[in-house]
Amino acid sequence: MYQYASKYAQKAYEQDKAGNYKAAHQNYLKAAEVLQQLIQFTSNPQLKNMYYVKAKEYLARAKELKDMGMQPVEGGRRRSSRKGSRGGDSGGDEEEDELEEAISEIIIVEKPNVKMSQVAGLEEAKRALREAIILPMKRPDLFKGARNPWRGILLFGPPGTGKTLLARAVATEVDATFFNVSASSIISKWLGESEKLVQQLFETAQEKQPSLIFIDEVDSIASARGGSEHDAMRRVKTTLMTQMDGVTTKKSDRIVVIGATNLPWELDPAFRSRFEKRIYINLPDF
Repeated sequence: MYQYASKYAQKAYEQDKAGNYKAAHQNYLKAAEVLQQLIQFTSNPQLKNMYYVKAKEYLARAKELKDMGMQPVEGGRRRSSRKGSRGGDSGGDEEEDELEEAISEIIIVEKPNVKMSQVAGLEEAKRALREAIILPMKRPDLFKGARNPWRGILLFGPPGTGKTLLARAVATEVDATFFNVSASSIISKWLGESEKLVQQLFETAQEKQPSLIFIDEVDSIASARGGSEHDAMRRVKTTLMTQMDGVTTKKSDRIVVIGATNLPWELDPAFRSRFEKRIYINLPDF
């Protein structure tokens, strides 16, 4: 996959140099997206850091190119083209822009194109996901009253068994916006702003529904609480549980949260209870 990122980056450099900023902007974003996927899949910390640095560089340049095509600056600051949602408070708009930029850096938002039929094996897991997510989203009329669909699904099992691929396939089947979140990235890079970032994530998912929020390595953010737990970490966990509760109480929302972990026994019991349906993802059975 790294060669694809390099290919997109090389195209972006050439188009940037030639003044073809629109095409360069698109290729910078594509290169960064591929690198973000590599960050998810590699366990080598040195490679993760290299991919992160390059992805951040490409996203920064893409933002510069985007800003060049926006309205003129006023007083040395770019004027936002969006209307303020907080009574004209420009500071609130700037803060929201920063959070949306943070989401673009560590959260992959896409419309995937991977069908269930393309996933080899794992028939039991696919059947469970069809019953838990696909059918309720395609036929909401069948799930009313006491038959409420599950809004929190936990995929657990050994590493490398296809949890992310299955989640992407589910999003494809129901034509949902797919939010691919690395819990460890939120904590490591945005600990001071993690609560706001989590809130913004769910607000964005609500705007783009039907949405599927996939939280990889969920145990890194939802491990069992202890006396040595940092206050900031505790607040992030509380915010995430509150947002998940909001998803389950709003019956009209078409949002599903899928968590993935290799260590389900390390999850906080209160957090684990938010995942009403748990599906074991075994080694491929083909």
